[in-house]
Amino acid sequence: AAGMDGYVAKPVRPRELYDAVEGVAASTERNEADPSSRGDSGLPYHWDTALERVGGKEDMLRDLAEMFFKECPRLMQQIREHIEGENGAELRRAAHTLKGSAHVFGAEGAAEAAHRLEEMGQARAFAGALEALEVLQEQVERLVPALREKLAG
Repeated sequence: AAGMDGYVAKPVRPRELYDAVEGVAASTERNEADPSSRGDSGLPYHWDTALERVGGKEDMLRDLAEMFFKECPRLMQQIREHIEGENGAELRRAAHTLKGSAHVFGAEGAAEAAHRLEEMGQARAFAGALEALEVLQEQVERLVPALREKLAG
């Protein structure tokens, strides 16, 4: 229903599943301008939107969250390194991956901050990139604990 026509073969590898779902999230991103997707009651994610994106499969969403918890620190470190090394192509790639991951959870604040860095990488324009990284860091620092709390509840 979301328009996914990808395929992940068995045995399912977490990275391939993560990439496949991220692709669906990125394609639905442009179709959703609903202000309510900015989060439930001030939370930095929107659980109902995230559930819709995975076909209502809460176990899958929980698995994706666990993968996000593992991947996010690595991606944040890569983004920082690519800004410092002024590597636009790799900055774009890492920020794009983080954007898609955040979007899966309806975490539009984090997704928008990552998108800004993705565009900077694409344009190889690094002025203001460290400030943009700070914004992304703040969003991620709100998102990760809130998601962990949701999964613990």
